[in-house]
Amino acid sequence: MPPKRLEELFGDPLPKREIAMWSLMDAAQRARALQRADALVRYDDGEGGVPARSAAADAGVTLVRFYQMNARWREKQSLGALGVGAQPERGRKSQFAPEVNAVLQSAVADIVRDEKASVRSLALRLADIARARGLPDDQIPGHNTLRSVVERARRDRRRRLEVGNELLFDQAACGILREDGAPWIVFVIADSASQLILGAAPGRAEAVRRGYADAASDAARRIGDPSFSKVAWAERLARVQLVPGTEVNDVFDPIATEARSIGVGLNLTAERKAGRYLERLAGRAIGVLPIWPARVGATTLPPWASERVPVLDLERARARIAIAVEDYNSSLLEGLDTAGESVPPPELEHLLKALAN
Repeated sequence: MPPKRLEELFGDPLPKREIAMWSLMDAAQRARALQRADALVRYDDGEGGVPARSAAADAGVTLVRFYQMNARWREKQSLGALGVGAQPERGRKSQFAPEVNAVLQSAVADIVRDEKASVRSLALRLADIARARGLPDDQIPGHNTLRSVVERARRDRRRRLEVGNELLFDQAACGILREDGAPWIVFVIADSASQLILGAAPGRAEAVRRGYADAASDAARRIGDPSFSKVAWAERLARVQLVPGTEVNDVFDPIATEARSIGVGLNLTAERKAGRYLERLAGRAIGVLPIWPARVGATTLPPWASERVPVLDLERARARIAIAVEDYNSSLLEGLDTAGESVPPPELEHLLKALAN
């Protein structure tokens, strides 16, 4: 049976194609596949803060091979992109020789970050970089072909940065105490690409479903707020990662079924992951609100913190969290691309309504 890690990488339910490829691998190939996939996830197409050479070493491949894998992974996240086992069906091949493709893909991933530059200027820049990296002129594609490479890379990058393509549902203890002295748990619905928090609500560790339902109601309200009116939304919601915490997984079976019915892959992560997504996005604070990812289910905060944080009832805790989220989102919204006619993907609104109910 394929490990849960595959579902985290490729969606739940795991696509039949991935199951078939996994079944064709021996133990050594499976280990290499997970090693390479984890390295690519950390590298995050150059956005993860991990140098390419370090990521290649983590993956156990040469730098050129890593760039080739990353180009395939960018095109389609699949075991087939990792080059360690038989593929049951043929993927799209590059039109260039491997060494040419490796240079072009590594270079174009950097230059398309310049959103203000024209396609023509980026294509010329791409040719210059290819020469500087040692490709002879007779191996560098023509200008029109390089324009196509730039246009495709720019479309791919914009799609990854659009809000609402992948959601993260997570939870952490926060710097607000209940009247019994235990910390409120903040339940969060965040966008993976932009790191915006779409919805958040206070709740209890033993009532995860209720906490996410309240966060979904908050998200449904917030995405209609004027502050979100210029957000560049994705065309569709594709994936959801949900941390169930202490709740038994079958509690979420109805919403998983609902997600699949509208073409959204919903993956329930392991309980021990509680707070990890949120910490990766926000660090140890949401705006001015401190969080303790490791203390979900704890009855106290550290002594020094318990003496400093307020004791609030549910409604006041909800108001305090709302202020913290507005503060956290404000700087992110300033840095995002805007889109005048963009609207939230219908799958997002459908799923939020289903969760809230």
